[in-house]
Amino acid sequence: MNHIDYAYIEYKKADKCWCFLKHTFLRFKEDPIFVEYVVIDGQVYKATRCYGSPPLVIQIEGEYEFKDLNVGFMMPSKKEQQERKDYILNEIKKVKKEYNIH
Repeated sequence: MNHIDYAYIEYKKADKCWCFLKHTFLRFKEDPIFVEYVVIDGQVYKATRCYGSPPLVIQIEGEYEFKDLNVGFMMPSKKEQQERKDYILNEIKKVKKEYNIH
């Protein structure tokens, strides 16, 4: 699963953008599922989801002062989403079997 088949871009408006320790963070009220790339001001950036508590916060390496907070999340195709879901469920089955979890 190295190549990702991106099917469309889903736009969401960030309600906050800030920089900290050479990273840019964007916070969203809505929580779209995304793989790892976003489009901001016509440029593609690799983004990492920040885990913790809602709402969704993503992190981009580097300090940016984005004027337009309308962020495009590059969404995988339905086929790619299903393949990832199947892969994850298969990995869960393996762990359950290995540790005898019912």
